[in-house]
Amino acid sequence: MHEVMEEIDRYDGGAIPTQPQQGSGSGWAYTHSEHELASLLHNLDINTHLRLPNVYYNTQGALYTEAMSYRQQFPPPPFYPRFQSPEAWTEYRRADQIEYEAIMDHNEAVFYEQYEAYMKAQEEQWAATSASAGGVSPVFTYSELGMDNSPGDFQNFMDPPASG
Repeated sequence: MHEVMEEIDRYDGGAIPTQPQQGSGSGWAYTHSEHELASLLHNLDINTHLRLPNVYYNTQGALYTEAMSYRQQFPPPPFYPRFQSPEAWTEYRRADQIEYEAIMDHNEAVFYEQYEAYMKAQEEQWAATSASAGGVSPVFTYSELGMDNSPGDFQNFMDPPASG
């Protein structure tokens, strides 16, 4: 009890440690606190569940590396006894499928919104480039290349003539 009070006194004194104190005998094998490791793991689990990309975490950094090591101490919970019956399992799957479909419907809407914005920007960029070139088309005709306007005079090597 005395150790707990000392820990509380440290917090009351404004000294909020970000990791266990050295020499406390806890045997903590990490440079980051349990809270930091658990917070990162919770965020990653939520991102995985929502199928969001990991864009904020440096996967080569010490915090991420320690969190992955720390995670190994916690195997995934078993489905049974979490779900006490086949009916409970079936209900879980049904609810999870509904949630999954909602997430994917949202992600699909976002994809098409982003895709359409990209395509519109490409069209605007092409129009601006074309206008700055004086309206000259980037497509050349045979005559502009110094050739006859009749493309039939040139052999299409992808479609050789029938021998005969």
